[in-house]
Amino acid sequence: MTEYATGPYNYFRFGTGPVKIDAKDVIHVSALDTGSLSSELTVERTGENEYYVYATGATQYFQITGQRGNSVGTNRFQIILDSLNSFGKPRRMRILNADKSNEIYLYKSQKIMKISE
Repeated sequence: MTEYATGPYNYFRFGTGPVKIDAKDVIHVSALDTGSLSSELTVERTGENEYYVYATGATQYFQITGQRGNSVGTNRFQIILDSLNSFGKPRRMRILNADKSNEIYLYKSQKIMKISE
């Protein structure tokens, strides 16, 4: 299930991989067609602790598991989904990392990649 990446995520989180974070299985990428689901995600660093992640597939979008809202966060980080597509789903994810010790990972191209420095 690459659209949720739960299996690979849990392998890295509980296995021998590098992921140890507080936000667990929160943001997922979905799509209405297979071609869009496998489309690249692009990452842009816009500030010292701010990142934008863009869905590039025609019907690809982000979702927050377990809620209908478009934001989630704590005092250590905030994630905001916006830039709605034609069917009302967010195509951009803004990550504000308030705590520099937080490491941010993205499941992309069937790999887990660190995007924070």
